Amino acid sequence: MGLTHVKFILYKMKKIFLALLLAYSIFDVYAQLICPADLTNGQNLVVNGDFSDGYDGWSYDADPTGTNGYIRFGSTPQGYSGPGYIYAGSSADHFNHDGFDDYDDHSASSDNMMLMVDGICKPGVTLWRQTVTITPNTNYYFSVWISSLKNNPNFPGSLDFKVNNASLGTIVTAPATGHVWQFVEATWNSGSFSGPVDITIANNTTQGCDTEVDFAIDDIAFIPGCAYGSAGPQPDLGADRTLCGLGGSGIELDAGVPHNSTTLIRWDDGSTGYKRLVTAPGTYSVCVSDNGSCTKSDLIVITNTYSIDLGPDMELCDPAAVTLDAGFAGVGVTYKWFKNYPIEAAGDNTKKTYFVNTPGTYRVEVRDPSCGLQTDEVIITTKAPVATNAVYCDPGDITLSVSPDNSGKYKWWSTPTGTSDADLVTKGTSSYTFMAAPTSNYTFYVQDTASFRTAIGLPLTSNNLPAADPRSVQADTELKFDALTAITIDSVYVDLIVYYCPSTFNIGLQVLDASGNVVGSATWTTPVSGCTMGTARFKVPVNISVPGGTGYILKYTGTSTPMGWYGSGMSYPQTFAEVVRFTGNNNNPNSIPGMFRWVVTAGTACARVPVTATFKSCAPLPPLPVPDAGNDITLCNTRTTQLHASLGTDETGEWKFAAGSTGTVVPASSPTATVTFSGDTAKLIWIVTNAAGSVNDTVIVSTTMMTPPVITAQSAACPGTTGITFTATPDNTATGSTYQWTVVAGDITISSGDNTYQLTTDAGTAESIVEVTETKNGCTASMRDTLKISVANEQPFAGNDRTICGTSATLVGNIPVDPAQTGKWTAVTTDPDLVLTFTPPSTAFADKLKLNHSYDFMYEISGGCGLPTTDIVTVTVSKSGFTIRSISQPLDTICIGSERTLDVSLSVSPGNSGSYTYYWVKKGQFSVTETTSSDYTIVTGDVEETYYVYVKDNMNEICATDLDSAKIISIAHQKLTVPNLITPNGDNMNDVLKIREANNTNRNMLAENSVLKIYNSWGNEVFHSDNYGNDWKAQGITDGMYYYYLKAGCGGEVHKSWLQILGNVNR
Repeated sequence: MGLTHVKFILYKMKKIFLALLLAYSIFDVYAQLICPADLTNGQNLVVNGDFSDGYDGWSYDADPTGTNGYIRFGSTPQGYSGPGYIYAGSSADHFNHDGFDDYDDHSASSDNMMLMVDGICKPGVTLWRQTVTITPNTNYYFSVWISSLKNNPNFPGSLDFKVNNASLGTIVTAPATGHVWQFVEATWNSGSFSGPVDITIANNTTQGCDTEVDFAIDDIAFIPGCAYGSAGPQPDLGADRTLCGLGGSGIELDAGVPHNSTTLIRWDDGSTGYKRLVTAPGTYSVCVSDNGSCTKSDLIVITNTYSIDLGPDMELCDPAAVTLDAGFAGVGVTYKWFKNYPIEAAGDNTKKTYFVNTPGTYRVEVRDPSCGLQTDEVIITTKAPVATNAVYCDPGDITLSVSPDNSGKYKWWSTPTGTSDADLVTKGTSSYTFMAAPTSNYTFYVQDTASFRTAIGLPLTSNNLPAADPRSVQADTELKFDALTAITIDSVYVDLIVYYCPSTFNIGLQVLDASGNVVGSATWTTPVSGCTMGTARFKVPVNISVPGGTGYILKYTGTSTPMGWYGSGMSYPQTFAEVVRFTGNNNNPNSIPGMFRWVVTAGTACARVPVTATFKSCAPLPPLPVPDAGNDITLCNTRTTQLHASLGTDETGEWKFAAGSTGTVVPASSPTATVTFSGDTAKLIWIVTNAAGSVNDTVIVSTTMMTPPVITAQSAACPGTTGITFTATPDNTATGSTYQWTVVAGDITISSGDNTYQLTTDAGTAESIVEVTETKNGCTASMRDTLKISVANEQPFAGNDRTICGTSATLVGNIPVDPAQTGKWTAVTTDPDLVLTFTPPSTAFADKLKLNHSYDFMYEISGGCGLPTTDIVTVTVSKSGFTIRSISQPLDTICIGSERTLDVSLSVSPGNSGSYTYYWVKKGQFSVTETTSSDYTIVTGDVEETYYVYVKDNMNEICATDLDSAKIISIAHQKLTVPNLITPNGDNMNDVLKIREANNTNRNMLAENSVLKIYNSWGNEVFHSDNYGNDWKAQGITDGMYYYYLKAGCGGEVHKSWLQILGNVNR
């Protein structure tokens, strides 16, 4: 049985095993149990759905006529498919090399395998069938990828999904455009069905099969799913593995899913976590769900077996030596090689590989410390000369030899292929003696000069031969030759004239001696692949031995196809390689049949034989080392530590991580190396080696990375409050953590839970601090929290009772000193029209109050200890009120020290007297100015000032406006820029000397208190202006250069410079 077929059967048994167990549908139930090995949700139940194993695992309706079923396309090329042919292969061109072009299959694998179909017009015929095992009340998703082998614009072909021969109603139609893969899926619910069912893809095509309906399918899937949840992650434990070769370290399984906080994982032993270390053989499964999704599973088979395969028996020639390889390797694995067991093989026979250059039966014994002994044997024969190797321990002469003696026709070389004089050691002898120096190993290469393998005859190309003419079996298809030495004709290149493909041809060759006796014959059939019409060349194996002599004839004896014959281009006699002489063909001295190139051998024609002298110490081997990797190490909050192994004299050591562990060891050869590892646990192997071999020991380094817990609790409490809880999160009790609470400061008392993750306390009268210490695996982490003691609620003050004139009032309470306490206003008096708007922290605005009504408003302070405290203010509305509508001021800019008049505009309701007093106060001052006029003139004293005003009715003093304000902006210092040119030519452009602010050229110089003087070049004043208003047009002045003096009115900045006047029309 082939290995591939065995793998398929094992895989099929594994899937059946999965499907026969009882399925769990809800993860909440499953999570409380161990993971069953039957949760196949999300796993494809189809075997070989990608056709990587060809026709294995599925079937179809067969009909050799291609009418009511399908015909399997042959494994050898037939050139053209026809309706009804199917081909599980990798080349569309091979299926029909005239109609289809090769393109990639849909699978991610590199084998390019798919099922190609030349369709038939017979609905209902099964194209693909497989049996799977199902569970009741489960959705199954039946899908396939389909493409057209070429453009099929009219009849691309269609298929039908079926379960137990019942159509699912989803038609699979191939795309009209060739080489485009398209996905089609149907859903089927198993209902009450259970056990094995047939799933099929059947033909649904009715027309167009003679010209179109050429398609391929790939990646068939039949996947169980869940109706109650999302798809969820699919775990992947990987391929089955063995514990052998790991030195007892075990295998770390990985669920192979993303690490999300919502992921739930359960292994078959009930454990959780993304990874699991296994050290015993068995079948292991894992189940995964994420945030309520479908529960999906995977399983893996872990064995404790291994095998050794040295390969098939071998005959040495070219190469003349071989290195045997036990194949299996691992920690602590030892090897022992034998030649003709129980005799130990010579030289270094304890390695994984062993060099062989002599015939014999070779055996290797491989011993794994965990999995025991395995052996294999291979028989080595040779056509080459047999080497006599040497093993030595002391210096001196060593003699190496080969047999048979062969009259000394040998050359001894220092390299396998070199031909220079420097490479030649000696020649003409079957032995060689040299001086060996321990501890060197020596290899020489012996060539049998009486043996060779060479090509003879005309070259295959560039041979000056004309086009070939066809010749049947006749004198023209014979070639006469002499053998100048005994040879074997290994192969002959034969030219045939091919008239049609695909086809195969029988080629017959025969050698006759000078007397017409048959020396030897050969017959060979051409393959279908590579068939080309016209002149075709084939390398025909012959293997006919010809003794040295003359008058031989090589004859073409095939009858089905003519040989190519060349009527010119050859001359006779012609000798090749001093081995064969071609002497003629028929009567034409220049013709030659199409078999003019041969490969011949003489003797063994083997490669140079390596002969070795191997050093092996004469001293007895020491005992195997006794390794000690040190005690297991437990760490806290670090993944780096020093190792403490032992190492004896004449021993070397090496640290390696066991399977599933990763990190670095520096230096790896030191017994006291520093290890840095990932994860919570690392298993390291200390391998100690001496001349006798290697032995290992293991040490486990584990760490607990403690993160301080987070304490969740109220921040404050009233004195004497009971039942206050402090909770440490997360609660790691289930994973081995313990907790201890202590009172660090204050008078809080512990009532319960001091050794759990949740503490219950009673407050005292002072601020207190508690601390929790989490301990796990001897490692600790701590966190503190503070409980403040709240004070009693402050006494609120709602303000004095008052009578107002308006329909609204502003209520202002006192702001609590304790930030934990807050104020709040409520209306005690009920009025449906009243609108009360609270503005934290202590203000409210009451609107739509009614004339001649009184309103009670309550101000409450809460948030402290005890009941909220309150105060009530009464507001009485006597008349309609009045308000300040606006405070106006000029829009110009002024300098500090200038006068500014503010004017108040009132909004007055009927019933007011019209006689008012205005109360003015400057911000930051305490003196109040009273006026009976609405305007108020001030002198500015700063760049920014605020004035407050409120107004009282002189006839009813209880009526007054709310406080309002006006802000006055002045300039303290005006930085100016003065132009050096004006052109008063009447075009209204630069006609006037304009002096502006340097940083804001849109603003003119303030005129007040400014001084401007203009002088001519003689120093005479021609213009003078105090409080210059930016209006001088050089009246009465001629063009020319002038000089000015400017003193700014605001800030007193002085400017002196020249001024050019051009084009003046005002002179």
